[in-house]
Amino acid sequence: MGTHIRAGLVIAGLLSGVLSFAQSTNSGDVRGTVTDPTGAVIPGVTVTVTDVDKGVTHTFTTDEAGLYDTSSIVPDHYTLTFKRDGFETLVRGPITLDVGIQGINVTMSVGSSHQEVTVRTDVALLDTESGAQEQTLTAQVMQELPQAGADWENFIWLQPGASGTPENASTSVQPNGGQVAINGNLPYEQYLADGATTSLPMSQNSDVTIFETTAEVKISDSAFSAQYGVGNAVYNQITKGGSDQFHGEGYEYFQNDALNAVPYSFGTSAKVPLLRYNNFGFNVGGPILKKKMFFFFDYDKTVDNGGASIGFETVPSIALMSGDFSGAGLPTRTIRRPRPSRRAEPIRTQHPPATIRKPAPA
Repeated sequence: MGTHIRAGLVIAGLLSGVLSFAQSTNSGDVRGTVTDPTGAVIPGVTVTVTDVDKGVTHTFTTDEAGLYDTSSIVPDHYTLTFKRDGFETLVRGPITLDVGIQGINVTMSVGSSHQEVTVRTDVALLDTESGAQEQTLTAQVMQELPQAGADWENFIWLQPGASGTPENASTSVQPNGGQVAINGNLPYEQYLADGATTSLPMSQNSDVTIFETTAEVKISDSAFSAQYGVGNAVYNQITKGGSDQFHGEGYEYFQNDALNAVPYSFGTSAKVPLLRYNNFGFNVGGPILKKKMFFFFDYDKTVDNGGASIGFETVPSIALMSGDFSGAGLPTRTIRRPRPSRRAEPIRTQHPPATIRKPAPA
């Protein structure tokens, strides 16, 4: 039994080691070069990367070319500390790390390591690591933008080069239920959830993450890496995770007809259409093991009891289906059964039997 457990741990360790060197589509990566004021690279610099929200710390060392690379780490807020004997300690951050590669080059000044220089500016929005055209919608930005309902897909048409493709009764300005084309390409999208595809290859239907569980959505629409798959645009949905402190929230998005106007109807009296829509839930997150393991849970429910398109249909009652039309409010009418027609019987006559005569012999 113990042998099997140890073998399983060894395999898990090997897999985790392999995966740590792979660039995943649901993680971030910080890399850069450390130099001195003259531009010469500095090897052997200890780079400490600390997750501000979770308290998790990773330590790296620059190589002979002065390069460091964190490989795959969780998108979050980080503080980078650069330390080496003979140079002043440099602290960079907190910085915001989204999905993808973020380049941060630093210059360390000659001095005592007990002296510390702190740079608190966030990273630049310009991506210098690749030529891909990408945008990131963060949870904070999406919550502040006005929208009807709770769906991050409502913000796709706000991206540069995006235009709606009319579908059914939709318009290119607001294609409700339609599709979007970016940079004039065909409206063909690929949806990812934490780096894994959720688009069906035949129908192109896909799962969209719940709005309150979405930490960010990275939209790649031009010259993106082959690791993201195929499509005119790739939407990578990154879900929220727990932190080193317990936290939670409750929410509700509701609509009703209390302040709605009466629809215009020429020559007839109209009423305000019934509208009752409630989308509510709660979430909670926190640590399982301090600075090592975390959880995040969300409950979401939608109750839609009416809308502008709600109508009424009358169905027959059990009595009507059994042929009883005597109920209140139903018109009564005498049903006369037609008399059977009488046909004249044909006159049958009986003819006498015919006489057969034989000729007389000659």
